[in-house]
Amino acid sequence: MTGPADDAELCVKMLNSGAPGVMLDLEDSCVNDRTHHHTGVANILACLRGELTYYDKKRLRTVAIQASSTVIFTRPRGLHLNQAGLIADEMKHSGCFNAVGSTPKKTRATSNKDAETTYAS
Repeated sequence: MTGPADDAELCVKMLNSGAPGVMLDLEDSCVNDRTHHHTGVANILACLRGELTYYDKKRLRTVAIQASSTVIFTRPRGLHLNQAGLIADEMKHSGCFNAVGSTPKKTRATSNKDAETTYAS
């Protein structure tokens, strides 16, 4: 099962689905925007710790990841993309450095709408 890493609700639902494996995607299914990639990295780390939750407005409750044997893996973004803007003078580099170089130092797993995560430079 594959889904965007930047969507906390979908990450939790995939991990609670009973699927044998879940790919938390930072590439094709994730919005190509720096804040979405930061949120995706934070969500992946929270999933690995079993801490990611989302608020279900329909049922008025918080939903968390249930214990399971589901295998979690991720696809980094930009392995085949060139991107400018990270290195001075617009030198192009592999797009995967944008995801790898933005490791959260303090994580509050959340949806994109109200993300409050800070990132190391």
